[in-house]
Amino acid sequence: MRTGNSSLRNSLFAILDKRADEISPRMHDILIGLYEDWLWLDERIDAISTEIEEISQYDGGCQLLMSIPGIGPIISTALVSAIGNGSAFERGRDLGAWFLASTAQEISPS
Repeated sequence: MRTGNSSLRNSLFAILDKRADEISPRMHDILIGLYEDWLWLDERIDAISTEIEEISQYDGGCQLLMSIPGIGPIISTALVSAIGNGSAFERGRDLGAWFLASTAQEISPS
């Protein structure tokens, strides 16, 4: 089977049918349930992504941030939600220091 989500989606039922004698009915039901969960999660991700894109289109701070190359709806809404309009920072370097400190905490081992 080829790698990638679409390959698995397109061939899952064929695989289950072909291997029906090797897979117990319980395992078959579990795999189908997981497949349905996967589809639901994809729908949820699409809905949230659409919502984020809509928010970014109507928020002035997001619009300003998205004028920077490489910054799109997800990054702009995350940054606006984290720092608001940036008035808590006296200088740009303060924002940079805050950003480095927050990302360092997330990637450091606990």
